[in-house]
Amino acid sequence: MPRISIIIPCYNSGKYILEAITSVENQNFKDYEIIIIDDGSDDLITLQLLKELEKKDKLTILQQQNSGPGIARNNGIAASKWEFLVMLDSDNKIRKNTIKIALSIFDKKNEVGVIYGDYEYFGLKTGIHKQEDFNLRKQFNANHIEMASIMRKQTFIDSGGFDCFTSKYGIEDYDLWFSIAETKWKFYYINEVLFDIRIRTDSRTLVTANPNLDKLLEHIYKKHSNLLYKEFEKLYHDYKNITNTLDYRLGNVILKPLRKIKRYFQNRTFTF
Repeated sequence: MPRISIIIPCYNSGKYILEAITSVENQNFKDYEIIIIDDGSDDLITLQLLKELEKKDKLTILQQQNSGPGIARNNGIAASKWEFLVMLDSDNKIRKNTIKIALSIFDKKNEVGVIYGDYEYFGLKTGIHKQEDFNLRKQFNANHIEMASIMRKQTFIDSGGFDCFTSKYGIEDYDLWFSIAETKWKFYYINEVLFDIRIRTDSRTLVTANPNLDKLLEHIYKKHSNLLYKEFEKLYHDYKNITNTLDYRLGNVILKPLRKIKRYFQNRTFTF
């Protein structure tokens, strides 16, 4: 039987982490280990709870100075024993059948490195969020895969892991998906809810990532400039192929007089 490591970074999340752990323990797949990485928590509730959790079977707690969840996950994965990984935030939950479903797909599809699906919001927001098949062009516009996912450990190793810069400021998952896209591994989308995602007013995305978004994107685009260039080249050729079609040329003929009218009025000055 394959075995799986549940990677949970934790920073002052004592109010929520028991729900995350319970969701793992409720899985209908029992051959797992849980690795919690305490990212320098200083909240007394969290610190006391982590001491209690050390008594649990199948559960390991690692300590580090506050460095962000990306580096925490890197350290947790380095210490993990098994060939598959679940990326689970300390305030989220995993659905009961998720691991079993994912492992059955990994068993059949050797080229698949990352499996993800839909998720349901809880907390300050409710409703189901539908994800979609991985599309590199869309990914450059905006991240469309949630961190909550299951992957092969070898896929993570081949990607180089989480970026230290994004670990500090946020959107480290956005960067990771590009790193994986640069490898041989494929993404696989499952059209059903696999995780529950908590919405909070003090989420890291709102507090840290959004105020630093410009420098984060600059860093990520420079890092993956070759990937961005290749995608731009494909986009250019796609555009050239479209412009050579009869439908496109015919559309240009029809629109030509309308464009002349538009330019005429754009150059006019009206007074009232």
